[in-house]
Amino acid sequence: MERNFTEQELVRRNKLENLVNLGIDPFGHRFERTGYALDIKEKYQDISHDEFENRNDIEVVAGRIMFIRKMGKASFFSIKDRTGNIQIYISINDVGEETYNLFKTADLGDIVGVKGKVMKTGTGEVTIKCLEYTHFQKNFMDLLILRKDIDVDMLILL
Repeated sequence: MERNFTEQELVRRNKLENLVNLGIDPFGHRFERTGYALDIKEKYQDISHDEFENRNDIEVVAGRIMFIRKMGKASFFSIKDRTGNIQIYISINDVGEETYNLFKTADLGDIVGVKGKVMKTGTGEVTIKCLEYTHFQKNFMDLLILRKDIDVDMLILL
């Protein structure tokens, strides 16, 4: 029986081919992180936005992309690790055109790693300004938690 892919699955499979053509293993490799989302947010929560101007704290995190807001030459996204979510700011000026174009192929559910400078946004959210971006794994399916048409009580976890 032949499987019929959704339009979204076909788009993601095409992006997978593009990653392979760029010489990137779309199914991951070893990555050393320095912290987890919750620990980083707690560590820096009491530092003001202005104080970060005099700091150069670098953290390395990894997780599943849960939100993306692409805005031309700069974007925000959040990743979720085993402790929670943390926001990432990525800019073509900080990572270069090639890496930023790689980021633009990312979809919700992909697993990525980020090395960057800890900062706070104008609204006070602890954020990592991406200086290095690593794409680990391509996700082909919708994230179940984002789908509104699934009755959570009817899910059977294997």
